[in-house]
Amino acid sequence: MGGVWSGPGVVGSTFYPAVAGPGDHIIKYEIINPDCQDFDNTTITVVPFPVVSIDDVGVQYLNGPTITLNATRPAEYFQDRD
Repeated sequence: MGGVWSGPGVVGSTFYPAVAGPGDHIIKYEIINPDCQDFDNTTITVVPFPVVSIDDVGVQYLNGPTITLNATRPAEYFQDRD
């Protein structure tokens, strides 16, 4: 009665951007049923990780209080970087 997802980065019914990689990816859904067959697709765009650089933060922070920096993202976005 149901269907099947397919395409780069698709495992089961989950899309993993880190597996697919940056770029445009066509993801297809196909109904598998002996009485009815159909399909549809969509394009998902994965953007590459941004390149981040921090310039000199300035004298006012060198001897001042500590600054806490926080950044979070889902675990599936982590990838090894050489």
